[in-house]
Amino acid sequence: MKKVLCLILILSLIVVQVFSIPGIAVEDDLEISSYSGVCAVKGVGSSVDEDDIEYVDAPLGSSDRVGGINEYYYNNLLKNGYQKALYNGLLNALDSNNEDVVKPQICFVFNFRNTNITQQEQLDRFLEDLEINNVWNAFVYDQPQLFWISTCEMLLTSDGRDCYVFVLVGAIDEYIDSPDKLLEDYRAFDSNVKAVVDGAPTESDYDKLLYFNNHLINNNEYNESVDPNQDVFHLPHCAASAVLSEYSPVCQGYASAFKLFCDLSGIECIEVYGFGKNSQNASGQAHAWNYVNLNGAWYAVDVTWNDSPDINRQLRYFLIGSETIVEPLWTGLEKFGQTHILSAINEDGNFYPRLSTVEYNALGDINYDGHINSADVIHLARYLANWTEYRTLDEELSDVNRDGAVDPLDVMILARYVAGWEGYKTLPYVS
Repeated sequence: MKKVLCLILILSLIVVQVFSIPGIAVEDDLEISSYSGVCAVKGVGSSVDEDDIEYVDAPLGSSDRVGGINEYYYNNLLKNGYQKALYNGLLNALDSNNEDVVKPQICFVFNFRNTNITQQEQLDRFLEDLEINNVWNAFVYDQPQLFWISTCEMLLTSDGRDCYVFVLVGAIDEYIDSPDKLLEDYRAFDSNVKAVVDGAPTESDYDKLLYFNNHLINNNEYNESVDPNQDVFHLPHCAASAVLSEYSPVCQGYASAFKLFCDLSGIECIEVYGFGKNSQNASGQAHAWNYVNLNGAWYAVDVTWNDSPDINRQLRYFLIGSETIVEPLWTGLEKFGQTHILSAINEDGNFYPRLSTVEYNALGDINYDGHINSADVIHLARYLANWTEYRTLDEELSDVNRDGAVDPLDVMILARYVAGWEGYKTLPYVS
């Protein structure tokens, strides 16, 4: 998986530069000289050759734009206008349709005008408000099409009136010394992604998701040579590894490609990070998978664990819930919520969306909200009573005793299942 490490170094009264700043004069009488910071994604940043850096003046973006359905982290992780303006500035600057920015390293210069920072304490507060680590994390989680970007180094300085933020974006290691190969892969990647999305069925979002899952597992083999806890600067961790045939992915490569396919199909999907546990590794190892929003409920998809030679396992981790039994033979790890443990990417423990407790289209989930509870009992009862607002329902999900009819007996069984009666602990009910 992609490891996220952010280290902000606060330096006062000493001029320390991560890289040189062309054309910016810092007033000698300021109490502050500079801020130097490093924000690294996928591990520790690569070394910078200052002679190769291209500086680009980049305007800040909108501070009040509402993110699209592909930008869950933008909408939920960023807290203020400074952060959103920088995120949107990066998004505009790294336009995936502009080959001029597809480079091993490029430095964007953003100007927060009229901040009037003249004291160290003011710069402290500005940096605290900016929270560059959250901006960068949100950016790379939301934008898998920018597969080549890996590291971010930041320098923040003020001339007493404006505050300048230098963001040096570096590529993954394979491209640092190979700009021609980067451009070649960029062009092939765009073409291949378009072909997959255009080839997806159009009947329903479910059919598209099934197609994307099957495409990835049929056209890839998990990269066993990479330690998912290390080597986090390399190609197997990005979407290109699961899209271009010359590479092979690890978990994050699968998850990033799956999200990108969903993004381009108008399906809300996010990458999530944590630990995967199995019967041989109860403590778990770093892992990435996806959450998908269908009909207002969130379900889990783990394409990596679906990529199995056993055809019976290739949909085992497809649109499932936290309580779904996925591994009945793994004592203590039978449920999805026991095998996949989320990692907090910030201090908010409720940051991720609430995962459904049941799999998609689960027997008894009459109202499709991802949970089997009293609302489903009421819905089924009102359907049978011919209430006007409840004229339709999915009979396949409502026949909880599988006797071929939806009738009051199903209401009674479902009510007892929800109440936890002995003898009614599982569905379908068998007398």
